[in-house]
Amino acid sequence: MQASSSITLDIACGSDTGKVRSRNEDHIRILPEHGLAVLSDGMGGHKAGDVASRVAVDEIAEHWGNLCADIESGVRITGSKRSDDLLTAVSLANEQIHSLSKSNPEFQGMGATVIAAHFNADGLCAVHLGDSRLYRFRRGRLQQLTNDHTHAQESVRLGLMSAEEAKGGYGWNLLLKALGVDTVLEPDLIAAQLEKNDLFLLASDGLTDALGDDEIRTRLSLGDNLADSVEDLIDLANENGGPDNISVILVRIVSIDD
Repeated sequence: MQASSSITLDIACGSDTGKVRSRNEDHIRILPEHGLAVLSDGMGGHKAGDVASRVAVDEIAEHWGNLCADIESGVRITGSKRSDDLLTAVSLANEQIHSLSKSNPEFQGMGATVIAAHFNADGLCAVHLGDSRLYRFRRGRLQQLTNDHTHAQESVRLGLMSAEEAKGGYGWNLLLKALGVDTVLEPDLIAAQLEKNDLFLLASDGLTDALGDDEIRTRLSLGDNLADSVEDLIDLANENGGPDNISVILVRIVSIDD
């Protein structure tokens, strides 16, 4: 368990290549002492996807760690400053990925999804681009807090098809938003209050394409050991074919001091 300001978190994470891909283009980074979890799924030919996702998590974690050095002295980063700082960290990652894609032909067209989530006693603050997801598991209910930035999800939102029709159909995983593809970012900003025993799941689409919400909910309800839960979720995704890289971060709210 690790403490960040007046909140205590339990965090576990893992990543796996899956059964089909030749390399893992997902990256994850956690800073438990600063209440930060970052997950990114890269896209692009050759090694470009791997580079994009690695740059994303490294840049965000480094910038956030520098900003939050005084958290160790008990200072909270709250309100609009927290969301602004997290958006700044994601924007810096975007600039770095975009610059690399323009300066190196090997990296042309690369990009990455991102979920950067910060937890403190004032609540959850998260920035999201792409189709990696953030869920909250509270009192037996699993709720998706992010909306996929995909062609399929946009078609569902516009009423052009049902969610069942969208999954696996044409362009269902075509990203409409990602880090590095443009200089202008339009990410989603998510905020939520926290309760003791809340469990948050950050996952790449390698998990959520292989497992339905009911399967995820069932596994999260089975035990308290987060490391075991991470391993089991990855194993289940691989048992279902492991068609993509699989990355998982679990964050439990152990205690909150108001």
